[in-house]
Amino acid sequence: MAHQRALSVASYLKEHLSIANSLLQVSSKGVDWEDLKTLVARLENLPNRVEVMEVLEKDYGHNERLWRLKQINRRIPYRWLYKHVFPLLRCSRVIVSGELKQLPLKPEVLPDTLVIVTEEQVQPVVTDSVETQAPAIIETDVDASRNVYWTLKTNALYDVALVPNVGVEVYLGKQWSVAGNWMHAWWSNQGKNNFWRIYGGDVEVRRWFGKKAAEKPLQGHHLGVYGQLVTYDFEFGGRGYLGDKWTYGAGVSYGYSLPLAKRLNMDFTLGLGYLGGEYREYLPIEGHYVWQVTKRLHWWGPTKAEVSLVWLLGKQNTNPKKGGRP
Repeated sequence: MAHQRALSVASYLKEHLSIANSLLQVSSKGVDWEDLKTLVARLENLPNRVEVMEVLEKDYGHNERLWRLKQINRRIPYRWLYKHVFPLLRCSRVIVSGELKQLPLKPEVLPDTLVIVTEEQVQPVVTDSVETQAPAIIETDVDASRNVYWTLKTNALYDVALVPNVGVEVYLGKQWSVAGNWMHAWWSNQGKNNFWRIYGGDVEVRRWFGKKAAEKPLQGHHLGVYGQLVTYDFEFGGRGYLGDKWTYGAGVSYGYSLPLAKRLNMDFTLGLGYLGGEYREYLPIEGHYVWQVTKRLHWWGPTKAEVSLVWLLGKQNTNPKKGGRP
């Protein structure tokens, strides 16, 4: 196809500008596999991107590489590439060696792209069209319904402590995400003066990085910045601690999310930061809770810990099987 387009341009020049065959040089590159590999590495929404990259990185011939791409997931990624990416990577060139006597009379009948240069200008003709055109294709042509990556999760550490909790994380694109978590527990045993009351949550913005994060959103390493609000009342038959006003906090986190199953990840996260607020100490005396002292909380150190089970939600948000197929 690329060579045919080049011949079409040459034919037009000969017919309308009376250029001799000896002055025309026609060449076509076809699909530029190296540029395709570079571009696919940045296409977060390409279906089965990991499998496509495996084919592109192997030293296959042209025909075998095309055949292997067509075998992936019923040709879905191949059709996506054919529609959105391959046109950017086909290169045809017609070089005119000599001086043009006249301009084309009907430029509207020219092929989509025509570059005419003199013999001295051959080297500057080589340009990289992928960098300038690919982002527009990605933003405008991809079906947005296929690009939603989000998760629903629960922190097993809080579950073990009998604090029900739930979290949601949404992928924003370009390896950024935002997450929110909420916990709520209200346990008490009036006869033994035991209280375990806590509720609150946090919001976190994460930046994902590393090889795994480049292969698929919401997996691999991540760094985050978070803010927290929580209230509590802890008392186990002795001195109690009541933070009935909001205790606030902020910090930075590091974590890693690894795949367990097709729709399941496990996320390990530790956050360091500051917690501040006001709390009261009290004692249970003869059926009453007697206030002792009011203090200010100033805590620097670990303020967030997660070992979370993460359910992957979204049309394309799945982990590949060991054989490479989703």
